[in-house]
Formats: sequence, C-alpha cells, structure tokens
Amino acid sequence: MSGNDKVRVRNIGIVCPGEGTTVWVDHVWDTRPRGHGRRDEGAVGLMLEAGGQQLGVFLGPEDGLMLADRIRRAVDLVLEISEDEPETETDREYQLPTRPRPAGEKNS
Repeated sequence: MSGNDKVRVRNIGIVCPGEGTTVWVDHVWDTRPRGHGRRDEGAVGLMLEAGGQQLGVFLGPEDGLMLADRIRRAVDLVLEISEDEPETETDREYQLPTRPRPAGEKNS
C-alpha cells in the first residue's frame, strides 16, 4: 500500500527480465469518497524501470485487457516458433509475392 492516505496501490506483480530492468503491474485507486457513495474502481498502473530511468502509465480496464491480450499473442507466437521453426520458403506469412517474368523466362 502507498504511504498516501488518498491513493492506494496494490502490487499485482513484478518482473525483472534483465539486469537493471524491472516492470511493475499494480492496481491503483483513490480512496476519497465520490458523489452518491460511489468509489473509484481504479486503474492498472504499469511502470518500467530501465537504465536508472522510470516510466509509468495508468491504463483503464479496456486498455489493460487489450495490452494483456497483445502480450499473450506475442508470447504465443514466440512459443509457436520455438516449437516448430518456420519454413520461410513455404510459410505464407513469410512468402514474398512473386512477380511474373517476361515471356520465355521461367518463374522460380
């Protein structure tokens, strides 16, 4: 929890992918009462520290879910490729379109 009585931080996870690099994921919310007894749902706090510098951002629920989905997709691709090396000559994702050759020349 934060030392500030009005803003609370719940740490969800910390990842240290390399020396000198840390990523924090937090739930951050304001404890001050809002109108009609409503409370602040909060935001996803994402902070990156690398090379002695820190960068932080607050994300709403929709952006947090989209980022989590994109990270999951990138991980799936990394794991998929590590299991079965792509065949760049036959894999449609990696194929470059072939251009027709002038009459009389063979396409390769």
